[in-house]
Amino acid sequence: MPGSLIERVSAFCREHRLLEPGPVVVAVSGGADSLALLHILIALQEPFQIAPHVATFDHQIRGTASAEDVRFVSDVAAAWGVPVTAGAADVPALAQEWGLGLEAAARKARYAFLVEVADQIGAHEIALGHNQDDQAETVLMHVLRGAGLAGLRGMLPRTPIAVMGADRAIVLSRPLLDISRKEIEGYVHGLNVEPRIDATNADTAYTRNWLRYEILPMLERRHPQVRRSLARTAELARDDYEALQSTLPSLDYQASGFRIERDRFLRLPVGQRRMWIRVALQGLVPAWKLSYEQCAAALRLVEEHTHGARIWLAEDVWLRVANGIVIIFKEKDYPDSCPWMAPGESVLLGGAGTYPLPESPWLLKVERVQKSVESRGNPLSVVLAVPDRAEMALRTRRTGDRYKPYGLHGHSQKLSDTFVNDKVESHWRDRVPLLTVNGEIAWLVYPHLNTPHCHIAEPFAVRSDESRPMWRFSFVRSAEFA
Repeated sequence: MPGSLIERVSAFCREHRLLEPGPVVVAVSGGADSLALLHILIALQEPFQIAPHVATFDHQIRGTASAEDVRFVSDVAAAWGVPVTAGAADVPALAQEWGLGLEAAARKARYAFLVEVADQIGAHEIALGHNQDDQAETVLMHVLRGAGLAGLRGMLPRTPIAVMGADRAIVLSRPLLDISRKEIEGYVHGLNVEPRIDATNADTAYTRNWLRYEILPMLERRHPQVRRSLARTAELARDDYEALQSTLPSLDYQASGFRIERDRFLRLPVGQRRMWIRVALQGLVPAWKLSYEQCAAALRLVEEHTHGARIWLAEDVWLRVANGIVIIFKEKDYPDSCPWMAPGESVLLGGAGTYPLPESPWLLKVERVQKSVESRGNPLSVVLAVPDRAEMALRTRRTGDRYKPYGLHGHSQKLSDTFVNDKVESHWRDRVPLLTVNGEIAWLVYPHLNTPHCHIAEPFAVRSDESRPMWRFSFVRSAEFA
């Protein structure tokens, strides 16, 4: 049996492009699944030209028991001649800090550790011990929650995950996904090693354990092959999903993110709209699973808006509709030092006073001043010459915006060219506040190298012989002003 099991795992890995040459992090908890995975990968070192490296993690949930698990795994790795890195974190404390349940916090902390180990040893792959029974449980969990084709795929043999701060992805691989738990336990029994047992795995308060110990055994009495059937459902859904995905419009990725014309998007069947959003999202955060409710809200947003609307999807990823284009993009935080306002908004300035910027912690302070007042050196404050009875306003950019930068002798420039030349993040541009006088852009402040940078329009610059009224405009944070 062990020989044939290794051959089956080898064939599965070749079919799904797992175990690429180089170092591979092997997540080992001390249970039967992870021990079998480690032993099999050691056997596959030469044919796949891999170098297994054990990573084991103490979640500090089960007191001394989890610390003993780490020691056990370290001893086994040493006996089998494999390097090991051990880690630990106070997951109960992290769960409270992150506002997550214990399971979700444990998973987040564990995966962060595995990625850290991969980064330390230069690995691009993390091997996990999920098996066919785990797959059956996952599919059933997704069915109970309400899943489409994407959810019915269950766990994938190969899942790229994004690495924060790096232009690369690490692959989560599951070499045992086609092997039953019974076969794995038989394999480990032949290794003369006693796996560790996590007592929390028997707690049926957790949905997965309830399915494992109560529901699936009941289904199995009527349908003995239920676990294999559910795993086969995942395999078929995976193939069908790939086939449907191939019919999608090509994902147009630009510096601003994935883009598609709104009209074209709305002509797609609703199933393809959902898939386009999911596929684009996974192109930015590969391991994220978008909920049905989030996807439905995103679809409604696109249907109801042509410009100036957006919705959060995941982590720092947003969907935005602007100028008839649907964009899914990763947003860097707008620098705290720079004023901003909600896209598509405008504020009429009725003279001296303080004006809140829509949905922003910033204010614009407007004052009538004398000619002698200077404001040089501060990009957040400016003195401009404004004609009598001029209409002053603050707004965000519009299609075709131009202005006349100081120093260009009256020649105009596209606002978009200014943003491109100064490398302003594309998803920040709709939030830059523009001061206008009689509809003409007079002053703008935007992030350049994450610090405030400003431009004055030449028609409103103060001249040495200035006779027009003088106004000072200053951006301040609301807390500072108070």
